[in-house]
Amino acid sequence: MGPEPVSLEALKDLQIPQILEEAGFSGRQQAEALGNIIGRMCAPRSERATAKWLKEKSALGELLKHDFTEMPLMQLYRASDRLLRSKYKLRTTLTDWDDETLWRTYTMLTDLESVFRSLKSELGMRPVYHHKEDRCDGHLFITVLAYQAVQVIRRKLKDHGINESWATLREKLKQQCRITATFKQRDGKTLHIRQASRPEEELGDIYKKLGLSPDPGGLQRVRI
Repeated sequence: MGPEPVSLEALKDLQIPQILEEAGFSGRQQAEALGNIIGRMCAPRSERATAKWLKEKSALGELLKHDFTEMPLMQLYRASDRLLRSKYKLRTTLTDWDDETLWRTYTMLTDLESVFRSLKSELGMRPVYHHKEDRCDGHLFITVLAYQAVQVIRRKLKDHGINESWATLREKLKQQCRITATFKQRDGKTLHIRQASRPEEELGDIYKKLGLSPDPGGLQRVRI
């Protein structure tokens, strides 16, 4: 589950959740929009595959406190459509960045060769499976948002001497997973304890440099 908390924090740095709320997205719509973008960052495939990833493989729902398991595929498409319609509100609000930070980020974004290589290979911009023009535009727009969040992560790590590609970082982050231990209790009820696995030293160092907890999601106990 490592890529999910890192990606979510990058979107928070870009103030995307706040912008979505100001644009009138409900709590469910915000979660689905963020799921769309983070899915493109962590498991870049089609929207259909993203929906499956959110339901079956990702722990993002726990971080967002949203249940993706019953989400119809059409809701993810609608989240993409609404993101596209809100594109003019999703302009940068990072007015507190100093000149040096803005310049470093700008130079990363304007290296066109590496930009398009990342969009295509790391973030699944192609192939596009849609036939409707607005759905194609939504697919591309989500990929661009994902790319901006990736650059926030890479800029932070570059400040600490880590210059790896997003594909490499993502594989390292994937080493951590969310584990559920189940115990039968004397009263006949079942206790489920869920927690992230302990990160390896290299991954723990990445979390530290990003200022994130090495235990994303914390400890959850459920008695049934």
